[in-house]
Amino acid sequence: VVDDLDRLSAEKIVEALDALKIFMEYKEFVFIVPFDDEILKNALDKNKLNQINDYDNRYDGDMVLDKLFQYKIYLPQLIKSDMRNYAFHICREDCTDFINEFFDGSQELFEEIAGKILIHNNVSTPRQVKKIINTFIENVMVARDRELAKRVSKGFASEKKGLETIAKISVLQADYNGFYDIL
Repeated sequence: VVDDLDRLSAEKIVEALDALKIFMEYKEFVFIVPFDDEILKNALDKNKLNQINDYDNRYDGDMVLDKLFQYKIYLPQLIKSDMRNYAFHICREDCTDFINEFFDGSQELFEEIAGKILIHNNVSTPRQVKKIINTFIENVMVARDRELAKRVSKGFASEKKGLETIAKISVLQADYNGFYDIL
């Protein structure tokens, strides 16, 4: 399994595909390579891959991918509304200790904050959901420590309004870090 190929730079994508091509000539190997089609095509269109294209200096990303991968399975796009349900699911499964300690066991309050603030309209991937939730959890833990040390006002990290503020800051920090850095 070759994962995260589409997260490499365009040059590294071309190098990785070139390396994969060498092993694809062996019948004993089966490669599972999950990737975003458009990202690989764009990388291939920007960079010449001499070893794959023997014809001339022109080539097409579609042609290269078709030549490399004989069997493709296309998955449907993720539905944004599923991201909210996914967030609730992972929180029920993985965040129960956090919710019990920092939300006094109120799953409803946590899901309200997650549903209204953390999982905003631009959240489109499971990785993004985890990043935002992890950022929020870390920020709540830091804020709670500061509240207990009386370095922030009482209730900042333990009352609904303060938790909502931390959630908004967490979204900026996780998804809009350029703006967050300026802020």
